[in-house]
Amino acid sequence: MNLRKSFRKVVPENVRKAMGGGKNKKNNEVNVHKKTSLSKQEIIEGIPLDLQEKYGEALRQYKQSKNYKERSLSIQLLKQKHLFNNVTIKLRKKGQITTAMLVYIYKALEKSRNTLYVVTDSPEDKLPINYKNIKYVKPNSLDEVEVLMTSKIIITDGELPAYFNRQENQQVINLVNDFVYDLDEIERPIQKEKVRFQRILLHSSKIVVPVGVDYKKIFERFSIKTLYQGEIVTNFNALSEFNNIQNKNSNFFNIPTPWAIKNYVNQDKYKNIVLVDLTSEKTAKLSVDDLKKYIYTIQSKFHESLVLCRISARYFDYFYKNKGLRDYIIGAQRNIEPFMDQVSVVVSDSAEQLAQFNSSDTYQLTDNYLINFVEKVNYPEKVDQKYFDNKISILLYSGGMFNNGITSSILNLSNKIDYSKYSLTIIEKGTFDSSASENVKKLSTNVNLIQRWGIGAFDDFEQFIHDEINKGSGFQSWMNADKVFEMYQHELKRFLGTDSFDYSIDFGGYTSYYASMILAVNAQQKTIFLHNDMWKDSQRLIDGKYPNRATLLRVFTLYKFFDRLASVSNEVMHENIINLEQFALENKFVTVKNLINEEDIHHKLLTDTISEFVMNKQKYYLDFSEKLISASGVVLHDEIKIAPDDKKFTFIMAGRLSPEKAHKKMMDALRRVLNDGYTDVEVLILGDGPLKDNLIQYRDSYQLQHHVKFVGQVGNPYWYFKNSDSFLMTSDHEGQPMVLLEASVVGMPILATDIPGNRSVLSKTEGGVLVNNNVISLYEGMKKFIDNRHELALSSIDAVKYNKQTMDLFEQTVLPLEDK
Repeated sequence: MNLRKSFRKVVPENVRKAMGGGKNKKNNEVNVHKKTSLSKQEIIEGIPLDLQEKYGEALRQYKQSKNYKERSLSIQLLKQKHLFNNVTIKLRKKGQITTAMLVYIYKALEKSRNTLYVVTDSPEDKLPINYKNIKYVKPNSLDEVEVLMTSKIIITDGELPAYFNRQENQQVINLVNDFVYDLDEIERPIQKEKVRFQRILLHSSKIVVPVGVDYKKIFERFSIKTLYQGEIVTNFNALSEFNNIQNKNSNFFNIPTPWAIKNYVNQDKYKNIVLVDLTSEKTAKLSVDDLKKYIYTIQSKFHESLVLCRISARYFDYFYKNKGLRDYIIGAQRNIEPFMDQVSVVVSDSAEQLAQFNSSDTYQLTDNYLINFVEKVNYPEKVDQKYFDNKISILLYSGGMFNNGITSSILNLSNKIDYSKYSLTIIEKGTFDSSASENVKKLSTNVNLIQRWGIGAFDDFEQFIHDEINKGSGFQSWMNADKVFEMYQHELKRFLGTDSFDYSIDFGGYTSYYASMILAVNAQQKTIFLHNDMWKDSQRLIDGKYPNRATLLRVFTLYKFFDRLASVSNEVMHENIINLEQFALENKFVTVKNLINEEDIHHKLLTDTISEFVMNKQKYYLDFSEKLISASGVVLHDEIKIAPDDKKFTFIMAGRLSPEKAHKKMMDALRRVLNDGYTDVEVLILGDGPLKDNLIQYRDSYQLQHHVKFVGQVGNPYWYFKNSDSFLMTSDHEGQPMVLLEASVVGMPILATDIPGNRSVLSKTEGGVLVNNNVISLYEGMKKFIDNRHELALSSIDAVKYNKQTMDLFEQTVLPLEDK
């Protein structure tokens, strides 16, 4: 096969030289590992003199990175925007071909004689069709890159390589067989091995949904309910379509007879066929003994018929090696099609699978090796339709979904936004740790959550710019802004399938990568949130290091490209205007406050899932709704945590254990309180974070174990608020602290340091007390609260009114609808 002719037509001479020139005699692939053939003049073009050596070293490293050749070729072909009138199909592992794939191959080739490229790891298993112009391509090869990026029509069962990026006029027909019968096992956040299916759904121009499957369930499970924009074919019965084609053109398919059927024919035994479908995720994992029990049970019921079992391709060899099963096994969705008129009974544990066989009696498998007759379901006829959502679209990066105030804010926004008006899509990383996963599950089910998959596809020059923006000095004067955001536009399309939204928002505000992605969106307004005094945050010192300095300085270089820089309080906005004047114009700064989820707070305050008990003189909290689960999935016990002591004055603190919270300052003030004889006092700290071990060590060094207690993450912090005497906030700097808003909804006495973020909340509520931000003032404030415990003013806030004003402000500043 010579695919290089088309490659030479599409890719200019200078680009092919840059990629290493011609062919590698050994493997017939483009030689990109060859020492760069670019001239010195070409290598340094557009790169400042002081970065030329760095660029040269970077080039050598890029060429050693994973899938470099494939990614480089894919982006070059994408930029050429050239398509050939070819059809490329991507087969599943071991050359498994579904009935739906055979049908759509026929549809694609029916009116043309175009080349059919077959991407398969089993080229020896020839495609069972009578068609001359077929060429076989190995997966994970440069040939595969070329045919996928330049063929007019792509047909897949659900998966394509990570570099794939659909061109504007390219058709991607997604038959969804790779996952459609496993939808119940997919939940948000999507498991790592399933994320790739989400990405290809978004790249599909047509989705073909089998009979018995609700396409809305696919969109819900993959969290793309209002994001997919394309065609949908519903109630597609592949077997029925196959038979129609057979009647129309009996010579097109060339499907071999299964061994089991051939064996009985040779013995002059004609029998009706009982087809046992074992291709669902559940039955595909049966053991040999389990499969034998099912077959023997079915044989005893239908002893006059031939029992055949359809097995998923990945398990075919495993079962076929067993002599006792060999005569009953056929490949999944293959070889049975020409014999469907002989199938009188179908058995499966999947109602969706049974729906395909509307001309046969149907039985459903049960867990105890029994089968039950089920009535046939008459599903509607196949329907082709356009799927389009015309709501106002928002693309938002949420900041990682860590346990912090930013995540609390985004959860509240996701549950407060008007989904009759807006479509909200959140982009995030591909995988989450356990705590972030729990936060993801709290997002509104109306949110489209898109998880990143695969390594970005850039050419060498773009990769260098990408590294400088995200690992170097950020956006620099020698960079061309249009070219920079064009390359991120390609990356955005790679895992979103589109780059167009009405509004884009970087709600995290701490990473230059996602800031660049948000800026690349084709949107009418682009906003980045500033959750703190960002300059002070960049200068924060931890253990002799500045963990945020380099990261935030890179983000600062991108501020000038945003339309709005949204601080979460007026006080913090004024600090940011002053401290960030070299990075953005003053008129771009706005204030957008955080929302409160008062319904969740009141619901948890009324919960009846919590009980208390005392052990070794310590009171504990047990929440039956928060299960502790072992690695094997076994529930060990309900969540047990230290609870407030009724005999002590309890200050409660909540938030990330990080430097800005100034927990050591709290402990220094508490030591003075204790030295004054106030021994019946304790501080309970909810939350977790990077300073936990350091803070515990500091506590223990001053023997404060009985007075400072680290509770950790809890599912219901508001129970602690209600059962404590006062909320305590000792931070050195904050944006708009969510916990102060929440404590005000609960109605707690609040003692907090007088910093802009705290002031922005307590100046608008009743009952909060601010003290100067130092140890002495904090010590004095804590003593006054203890002395006046029965006379403390309770904080309060009209959450409904506050949220209405906040959402109105959000729409006016971040989503200015009057401009649409």
